[in-house]
Order: sequence, then structure tokens, then C-alpha cells
Amino acid sequence: MKNITLALLALSLSFNVMAASLPPNSGLEVTADDLWSVHGGQLTLDFNQDLLRDFELQILSDSSDTRQALQISLRPQSTLSIWAPAGAFDGYSDGRLTLAGPLTVGTHAAGVQLNSLSIVPNPDDNLTLKVVDENDFAWFILTHIHSKVQLDDEVLSLKNMDINLTHEAANRLDRPQMSGFSLGVAYLETQLQVPLNIMLSAKQQAGSCSAANAQWHDGVNFETDVSLIAMNTVQQVNSSGGQIAIAPSATLENIGTADVPWYDKFTTTGADDFPEPYGMDQHPFLVWNLYRLVDGQLEQLGASGLKHAFLTVNTSCTCSGGSILWADNSPVNSGACQDTYGVGNNNSPADIGIREEVDANTSIWEQCGSIFAPNGTAPGPCTEEIFSIPFSTLERRLYVDIADLTTANAEYFLEGWYVIRDDINIFNSMGTQKVIPTGSGTTWSFPFDGPFTEGPMINRWINPSAPGSNETSQMTANENGHFTLASRADEISPGQYRYTYGLMNHDYTIGFSDLSVGIQSPPLSSAFDDEDHDAANDWPVVINSTAAITWTAANAADAQLWGTLIQFEVVSAVSPFDDLIRVTDQDGTVYMVPGLSPRETPLFADGFED
Repeated sequence: MKNITLALLALSLSFNVMAASLPPNSGLEVTADDLWSVHGGQLTLDFNQDLLRDFELQILSDSSDTRQALQISLRPQSTLSIWAPAGAFDGYSDGRLTLAGPLTVGTHAAGVQLNSLSIVPNPDDNLTLKVVDENDFAWFILTHIHSKVQLDDEVLSLKNMDINLTHEAANRLDRPQMSGFSLGVAYLETQLQVPLNIMLSAKQQAGSCSAANAQWHDGVNFETDVSLIAMNTVQQVNSSGGQIAIAPSATLENIGTADVPWYDKFTTTGADDFPEPYGMDQHPFLVWNLYRLVDGQLEQLGASGLKHAFLTVNTSCTCSGGSILWADNSPVNSGACQDTYGVGNNNSPADIGIREEVDANTSIWEQCGSIFAPNGTAPGPCTEEIFSIPFSTLERRLYVDIADLTTANAEYFLEGWYVIRDDINIFNSMGTQKVIPTGSGTTWSFPFDGPFTEGPMINRWINPSAPGSNETSQMTANENGHFTLASRADEISPGQYRYTYGLMNHDYTIGFSDLSVGIQSPPLSSAFDDEDHDAANDWPVVINSTAAITWTAANAADAQLWGTLIQFEVVSAVSPFDDLIRVTDQDGTVYMVPGLSPRETPLFADGFED
């Protein structure tokens, strides 16, 4: 039974056990046997020292060496209760795990030593934990936790936890702009206490949630459909040379009818060891982009590298975390499974590659020859040669010029997209969050302005379902992928019109190399803008003053990559007309897409006119 009320939960716990403080996350009906406990263990705190440096903070344990992650034992007599129906983790209940050592938290000038810290369930969200002092003052929230019940080892493993600074702690440290910031990543392994008969039953049940029982995508009976449902945090993670790096958290849900493979890169070790269903270590990828909207013009300010997903935690359902995101209709599962990745994890160099390595239309990534196995030769499998590749100043992060965050009357949006093989709807795997860049120098925060919105950013610029006056938007889809061309015309002064064209390559892997707009008189000006702001690879423009203005990539390396936006601009003394805009991919395929142009008689044709 799902969605039971707290009253029904209390009734189900009328047996002779201590009533739990928090109910199971999934809302499943539970019994006394489902309330397990953990004790002791070791906590590892790996703080983002670059971020702490930017905000002039420091966090120390007994050692003052901040170059290494902090490791603090937990007192063995301290315990925490968890819900684990059928052996699947389902939220924290009550209790506390007490740290055996202190932390010193503060600025470079002064700090406070915290001697009696404990980890306790968070009453606001029982999938997260709080780190509190002896007065129950909450310093940190441990969130986006990858919780895994390891029955064979009798261990509860909590990995990749964001260490978020609470609002109250940010104020106490005189850093209110850091409220909710992820300061780093935490890891915890603690001993699991389960009666033997319960453990045997749980092992049998957990075994049903295995690849042998998965229902993979076949396009008929089972279809892959994963939705990005939240980006709870967007924040600065680093700064360098007048730029800052930005990363989000991300939460998604399997709303389809197929189970989704989630195998970490280099899962395979032998030629016959590729996992089902694709015969390769398939997993989703996350990318994110930053946009600025000002005076009717949409610009992409930055693009992330390619974040490799590696584990799904499967919350809000009855299957444990692992290598499959289970569908609600699966016979071995109940509930639409969700997965989550935090800011710290999405900023991990060991998991961020480059977009060019993935065919976004098929979502296929080849191990061999990637930056993680540069000497490997396909076909694989290949062996990972570099487990943690250090970031250079700009490489693989979404960096933005600080000067671009201070534009008057501008709006800013962070867009995320999970690239997932066989996904029947890529657009609900995308979403945008409006943010307000706030700060100066090298310290910035990004508070939210409004709710998370499903779909690509270009649809927030011009709504394809209800375009405004002098606006158009057309999405084109075929076997090569999806792209959108949107156009807008604004009268910027009497008799002068600015035409803005946004070409968004969603997952059209071939890429685009040419865009041409019909004109009937010489334009007053023109412009080109892409996400890297590198003038050296801008597309040169050719103007036939009575026919067309055309931008063409100088070479294949400058063609438009998937997941990016290019903006083209024409200023003309001619008012707007409905027209066709010519878009050409790298293979020479030509598309005639509806748009606006300063030409009364259309120059281009689509072959269907009389």
C-alpha cells in the first residue's frame, strides 16, 4: 500500500517496538522487522578547498593539513535507525551517530571548535541527515546521498553526500550568501545490525531486483522515459582569472515502462563481460548550460563537460540502489524510482569527460580512446588508465566570465539535461531553473527565482506553442536527432528592426555549419555569438546585399556541437516577413525552417510551394 498517512503508520507500529520518529520515504506499509539499526564506523569529509578559499573559510579536524580529506571515527555505541523493508533502504528514522573527534569551523581569522557533533535524521527530509552540535544547532545537511545496504558485509554505505551549509550556520559564520552551499563531499560506512532470519529474507527479496528480472526497452512493450524533476542547488564551485565555475545538483525519475541500465564506466573487465541489454557499460550522462536573457536576446554563457552517471540510488520505490533505475510497472518493484546527484559529485574530475565523446542522438559512449582510456583501441572493453584527471583552470567545468553576471536588467537560467539511451522524450529529461547571480569579486551565489521548469531553455525564450507577435519557433526531428530554430524581430528604433535567430542543437550529433537568412537590402549590422565567446572560431559572415546573409563555419572543428546554442543577429531597415531560414548540417543536408526575415519576397523555397 502506498501513500499511507502518519496515522496509519503509527497504527502499523503498534507492535512492541519503539515508535519511529520519521516514516519510510516510500510510504510503504511497514512492520517491526523493517526498522534496522546501524552503529559506529568512519566519516570522511572531503571539502572543496578552492571554494573555501574563495569565501575565506576553513574547516579543520585535529590535523591542520587541509590537503587531505578529513577522516573522523564515529563512536561505536552511537546508533541510527533506518527503514529497510525487504532489505531496500527507505529512509532514516531516528537516533544519532556521534563523531569521536572535533571540527573547527570558521574564517581564516577566527573559528569555533565543535567537540560533540552528531549525525541525525533530518525531519524535513528523511532521505537526508543533519550534522548538529551538542545544542542541536545544525551546521550541515548531508544530502543527495547514495545509500546502499550491503547485506553480505553487514554495512550501510553512504557515499557522495553533499555537505551543505545550513542557513543558520551561514549566518553565524557571517557568510549568509553561502546558505545551502555544498562545501564538499562526505562518505560514511557504518555497521549494520540485522537479525539473521531477517537478513536471509531480505537477501532473497533483494535478489529479485537484479538484471535477470529487468524489462529492457524494446520500443513496443517497454519504453524508456526518464524525467529530470529538480535541480535543488546551483552554486559556485571554483574561481580563476575573472571567471567562476558553476555546478547544479540533479534529481530524476523513471516515469517510463522500461528499466534503465546504469552501469558505471569500465564496469566490464573482459570481452564477454559487457552487461545487458546493450553489450556495453551503458549509463546516462548529465550536461548543463548557463544562459542570459536580456532585451529579448538569448545568449549561452557557458557549457559543462560530460558528467558520467555511475550509480542509481532508487529512492521512492522498493528496489535497492545499484546499476538499474527501475520502472514502476516492473514486477519486482513498486513505485517510480528516483535518483539524485549532488553538486560535489557533479564537480568530480573522475566522472566528467567531454561532450564530443558521446553521440547524443544514440547516447553511445566508447570507452576506448576516451580521455579516461586514451591509449585504448576499440572494440573494447578497455581498461581505465586515469582514475582522477586533475582539472586545468577551465577544462570540463561550466565557467562563466564574472563580467557577464552583472548585465543590467538581465535574467539568468541554468539548464540541465540527462542524455539517456532510447529515451522516448528527450525534452522531459531537460529542465531550466531561473537564478539570480548575486555577489562580487570571486564570491557568488545563485538563489532561485521561481520554480524548476521542464523543457529546454530555448522554449522559455520563445514558446513554440504560443509564440508572441513577431516570434517563431520550430523544432525539427528525424533519424539524426533534434534541433530548434527560433526567431524574433524587435523594432529597436523607428524604422530599424533587430532580427535574432537562436539555433539550438539538442542532440543532432552531425552538427551544423551554415545558416542563411534572406535580405532585400544591405543590413545595418550583423553579429554572431556562441557559448565559448572565442572569436577565433566564430563563423565568418558573407553578405549578398540584395539576396542573403550567410554564416558558415570555417572548418569542421568549428561546427555547432550538440547541447549548444548559437545566436545570429541582423539589424535592418526592412520590417519582418514570414520566410524560410536555411540551415545546413556538416554532411550538407539542407533544412528550410520557418522564421522571420527582412525580405518581402522569400529567397528560399522548401519544394512544396505552388
